[in-house]
Amino acid sequence: MARSENPLEAEYWTGGVDPRPLALFRIGVGLSLLHDLVNLAGDVRPFLTDEGMLPHGVARTGTTWSLFDLVSTPAGASVVLAFGAAALVAFTIGWHTRLATLAAWVFVSSVEHRNHFMADGGDAITKAMLFWALFADLGAAYGVDARRRATRVVEVPAFGARLLQLQVALLYSGAARVKMRFGWLKDNAVYYAMQIHGFTRPPGALLGRFPALCRVGTLATLAMEAVFPFTVFSPWAIRACRIATVALGLAIQLLILVTMRVGVFTEVMLSCVALFLLPEWIDAVEAKVRARGWLAEDARPASVVSHPRWAKAVYAAMGVQFVLALWGDAFSRWVPLPAPLAAEVQLLDVQASYNMFSTAVDDSRWRGDGVLEDGTPVEVVSVAAPEAASDAPGWVFSRWSKIVLNEHQRGFPFGPLGAYFCRTFDERRPGSPLRSFTLVDDVTPAHAPGVTPTVRPAVLWKETCPR
Repeated sequence: MARSENPLEAEYWTGGVDPRPLALFRIGVGLSLLHDLVNLAGDVRPFLTDEGMLPHGVARTGTTWSLFDLVSTPAGASVVLAFGAAALVAFTIGWHTRLATLAAWVFVSSVEHRNHFMADGGDAITKAMLFWALFADLGAAYGVDARRRATRVVEVPAFGARLLQLQVALLYSGAARVKMRFGWLKDNAVYYAMQIHGFTRPPGALLGRFPALCRVGTLATLAMEAVFPFTVFSPWAIRACRIATVALGLAIQLLILVTMRVGVFTEVMLSCVALFLLPEWIDAVEAKVRARGWLAEDARPASVVSHPRWAKAVYAAMGVQFVLALWGDAFSRWVPLPAPLAAEVQLLDVQASYNMFSTAVDDSRWRGDGVLEDGTPVEVVSVAAPEAASDAPGWVFSRWSKIVLNEHQRGFPFGPLGAYFCRTFDERRPGSPLRSFTLVDDVTPAHAPGVTPTVRPAVLWKETCPR
């Protein structure tokens, strides 16, 4: 197969690519999702079972299919979680890679579909990348499948890799477009983001003390995201543009990683940088590693994975699907999709979201003003869900931060959540049981530099605990 790194040439899309960037992407995404799974394991009961905030029968918006709909108890959810862990391990090590990729996509989608209140744009882009990865050969290098081959694969079909690159480029261009629409050119958006304590790390809180530096960060982030797609698909100075692509991708995500705790998004996007590595860069690194004796020379004969006979039909179908996934954000205001196509897009649910922290968001902290059966006043949330009550920056990400951020969404299940708080409080605090509590959101409005905000308490829910 012919190769090209020029997007204006047909070989760029229909030729071949080196499989090693795809393999590095696979390993990075797999490790990121396993890390996220460890984080999720501590919150299975409140988020993914009938004993938590969203039992079966409570209305859910959007796509509704989920493996977690097959179970209702923590034990059952743990079985599904074990399936997910096995799929992610197989995906990471490149064992039965195509099937493992499908299983990983189903599992990651199932988590979000079961409880979209704990999800955000990071989960959406992860689902999308796993879906398009189904059409790329992720297992041809650096994995179990690759080692079991009699030959060393040096080239695989390019189309799936290009879809993945295109998705990343569109994510950044879409994010830049949304940010400009919401005033990033005039506003100090990074300064506002550093005020959201549930998502801020200590270095981010320190950055928030310097509004002028935050303003520089706001403009720099917008500029980097806007430039990124042009460096990816530039037909000129390709090597220099690829260096810029990798530098921009690393800079954007490392700055987020240092200042904010936003879950799986940052780690997955850092892994996506591997998709833009040029083969000669990997050759140079491998040569240095082999020179140190850390990697043996692969003596197997080289081979190429050719396009299957039905490749053109699949590529055409995937191109149409890619456009459909973008349609809702880009064109639906003018030309809505026909109902069957809209239903298909909703079923697959691989649309990326571009609006994470694009607008100023108020900082929220929950508290539960409760009373025990013996009349003793207590604070409920700090016992039942301490991560939802935190009002200080921290290092560890918690999905409770997303729950607090998303409580304004239509259909938020305050009733089941209140019942969960009642049960969990009594389990964690022996003695007189909880009689009732009022869930209050202490809102600190996003504020400009030099403004001292006034905390605005807002009553979200009043719960009488059943006996």
